[in-house]
Amino acid sequence: MGESNDYFINLLEKENEFEKLEKLFSFFERMETEGDDYVSELLSVTILKRIGDDKKILNKTYKYMGKETRKDSNEIEKFLE
Repeated sequence: MGESNDYFINLLEKENEFEKLEKLFSFFERMETEGDDYVSELLSVTILKRIGDDKKILNKTYKYMGKETRKDSNEIEKFLE
């Protein structure tokens, strides 16, 4: 998953493949809500943390994130501040 970060970041920077972004973040939301603790942690440390490294990218992601994914992302950002 971590190696896919560059791909996700690139999609978010360009933000021209809305359907793909919506599907990806829908998948991330399912990981958060339907996965076990390990899956949730994997999502947090490999994808959500990296997205939060760039505030401009992070702000773009909010419109794609589901409720639980955004909650997790906010907790990560609060912890890292």
